[in-house]
Amino acid sequence: MAYIFTFMAGIFTTILFNLNVYPSDGDWRSYLMFAIIVVMLLFLAGWIHILHINHWKHSKNLVLTFDPESKTVWVEKDGNEFVLREDTIASVDVYSNHTSRYIVQYFKFILTSGEVFYLSGQAKGVAAIFEYFKKITPIHHKRRFPLMP
Repeated sequence: MAYIFTFMAGIFTTILFNLNVYPSDGDWRSYLMFAIIVVMLLFLAGWIHILHINHWKHSKNLVLTFDPESKTVWVEKDGNEFVLREDTIASVDVYSNHTSRYIVQYFKFILTSGEVFYLSGQAKGVAAIFEYFKKITPIHHKRRFPLMP
């Protein structure tokens, strides 16, 4: 989506500089309209890029290991290892822009030992944790810009 918005902003910029409307005619509003569209498209593209970079930083060194026999998930992230079982998870908070068309979310896991860690919803295998532990009921929080801490 970000690349499409950037491409569209380029097209509108080309149109903006090739308009045959003269400000002396009183049609300066067409320049303003195209300039606002270009700024808006570049803002949306930048927002999507910032979200992807933020979530990528938190999911680039993530390793999830599932053990179906003992119903255990090992999460290795940034040199730390967390063990997830139904009795070790105190709560899970989900932060997302849920009503948006472009849904981005992240999960805050709070363990019974007091440890807290975050997982990006963009990482592969994170959604399987909730299928693995069906008794966990996540608490949903709506954020307009769900940037991970």
